[in-house]
Amino acid sequence: MNNTWKLSNYLFSWFWKKRGKYIILGSMACGALELLRAAWAPNIRNMDSFYTPKSFRSYDMVIDQSFLGLIFTVGFLLLLLALFRQISDFEKDSKGIYTLYMLPMKRREVYCSFLLSGAAAIALFHLLWLVLVTTAYFPIMWAYQKLAAEQVFLVTQGVTETGIDVSQTNGLFLAFQRSLFLSSRFPVSLWSLLPFLGSMVLALTGILFAGFYRENAAVRVLISTACFMFSFFVGPMLRTIFVLSLSLGFWWRCSVNSLGVGMATGLLAIVAAAAIQVFLIRKLDSRKRL
Repeated sequence: MNNTWKLSNYLFSWFWKKRGKYIILGSMACGALELLRAAWAPNIRNMDSFYTPKSFRSYDMVIDQSFLGLIFTVGFLLLLLALFRQISDFEKDSKGIYTLYMLPMKRREVYCSFLLSGAAAIALFHLLWLVLVTTAYFPIMWAYQKLAAEQVFLVTQGVTETGIDVSQTNGLFLAFQRSLFLSSRFPVSLWSLLPFLGSMVLALTGILFAGFYRENAAVRVLISTACFMFSFFVGPMLRTIFVLSLSLGFWWRCSVNSLGVGMATGLLAIVAAAAIQVFLIRKLDSRKRL
């Protein structure tokens, strides 16, 4: 077990220096610029409303009306591709073979080292993005709240109001609850946590299976593709279906079934990923060639 930890630390350090830091920090820089653009862009939807300040939007509106979700997704996909490239480099390169497969370690220990390294890279990616969206909330909302307090609202004909405090209905926790992107990528409830974990475990499993399984190309493509498709459904798509159901008036069904469906789907994804990984480990142990 000690050798597994040492090798995983080496793999993560190598991944960070080679590709990881450029992907993670680059996607965060693009995300920060997009947040600035979206925050100060004119709010076209509120131009005809007398009751909503024309320059004020809640933080979840800023997030969901921007391209932040797209930038995050592209960065995450590049991260997964970089993890796959790392596995392929050590599989095909002769130096990689002597460095890993000739070590006094079992094949399953080498596999677990890649598993831990990949999990750490995905966790770091989400952690740094969480720091970005949390930190950006304070300057953006400070400017919006100050602007809302200075504007004049037309309540009824001839009745106006100014100096409105919108901070009570625009908290950071509410933004994570209301935003489709934030609630699916950074869950704050049990209903969202299990689907999120299942989605991430399936995505990592698909990358590991695509990188390590060499026995049958058709099985390799089929299982890896299934992992990615189901990962997308368990994560963002399931949350989108829930939000659309609410908007269509099916709140009474969602309120009863959302917690159970989310937990069941997340657990199913985790169990399926564990079964695939056990199958892959057994194949690695039974493999005769280096």
